Amino acid sequence: MSPEAIANPDSVDAHSDVYSFGCVAYYLLTGRHVFEGRTVVEICGHHLHSKPQAPSEVTDREISPALEQLVLRCLAKQQIDRPANGRELLHTLERMEISGSWRDRDAAEWWDEYGEVLALGVDGESVDSALRTIDIDMERRRAARATRSQQEALL
Repeated sequence: MSPEAIANPDSVDAHSDVYSFGCVAYYLLTGRHVFEGRTVVEICGHHLHSKPQAPSEVTDREISPALEQLVLRCLAKQQIDRPANGRELLHTLERMEISGSWRDRDAAEWWDEYGEVLALGVDGESVDSALRTIDIDMERRRAARATRSQQEALL
């Protein structure tokens, strides 16, 4: 949660989404959460007041300084210090020169190469994703809900 989501939920806007992106990016780069604690309250306190460690300080992986700066900017405590929204964030990322970067073209090539294999089921047969369903017994759910309501009425 962004600091403003904790302290003043009415002020949540696109900057909060950017903060969340920063948290996910931090985790993807380091394998660690931005802040850790024994309780949710402790973790929220860190999101409100603690400065995050630079990703390069908590991992052995090489991280582009430009990417690291952007992630830390996304994690700024003040909304105004973060990119304004996803579009600004995307434009900043697209302008970066990062070794080993992954662009839309790379993703398309990956799916061209591996997508067909992923569409195969365990037995090697093609599986239509439209056929993958989850059965939900709505009648049983309604009956259980009615039973609970009756029990609550008796209390």
